[in-house]
Amino acid sequence: MRVISYIYDHLDSDLSLDTLAEVAALSPFHWHRVYRALSGETIADTIRRVRLSRGARELVLSDLAIADIAYRCGYPSLRSFERSFLEAYATTPSKFRVTGRSPPPLAPLATSAGPEVAVSVEELAPMRLAALLHVGPFEELGATMHKAIALAKTRGMAPLGPPMSVFLTESDGVNSHDRRAEAGFPVNPDTKITSPFHAVEVAGGRYAVGLTRGPYASLPAAWDSFVAYCYVNLVGELRDAPTFEVYVDDPNETLPSALATHLYLPLQ
Repeated sequence: MRVISYIYDHLDSDLSLDTLAEVAALSPFHWHRVYRALSGETIADTIRRVRLSRGARELVLSDLAIADIAYRCGYPSLRSFERSFLEAYATTPSKFRVTGRSPPPLAPLATSAGPEVAVSVEELAPMRLAALLHVGPFEELGATMHKAIALAKTRGMAPLGPPMSVFLTESDGVNSHDRRAEAGFPVNPDTKITSPFHAVEVAGGRYAVGLTRGPYASLPAAWDSFVAYCYVNLVGELRDAPTFEVYVDDPNETLPSALATHLYLPLQ
């Protein structure tokens, strides 16, 4: 609520994601995921929606040029503003202006409930992973994991547990081509790790753990359900450390609808 109030009060300011994380008193590391889970949209979507709503009111209630209104709404060009306005209001800004009526606020995008997630809190020991760095869209993370598993087999490496992904950046607020994650598996502390693998240390401590079942494509929605549950039920304050996923089942032997995945959210 503090963040939403801040956005409305500072629409002409630079509403950077780090600034809004500070307003929320949350670590920037987890801020994007928490906001989306609780609000049903990304923080960038909220800012665009609120600014576009104000732009619609100004079209009716002011004499500002449409290009000036587009700039105040944060759009780099009149054309991009017109395209977004048409999508939101099903008419162009110039046609909307002549209607002479102030519009209702744009509502957030409708969202469907995510998969069911069973939540617990666990104390984990530190882990050492042999991993490959993935840079790019998280939708392509499976290919990096496939390479890690295949390469481990050819080298006779003995994982201590199922494969897992450690997220070094969040998906929201980061360009898809700049997103980074580690794809690998836990190994003994004395295991020799050679290129292209590298060692990744996963911190121990308290974690909220979510168990979800379903295809891997449903994991973003499962994360939203999981994080929202943790906040609403006050599971604990978040710790400034990466989240990660553990893939319990072999997708070659398990139906997509039955694939079990553990989601880990670090707690203080």
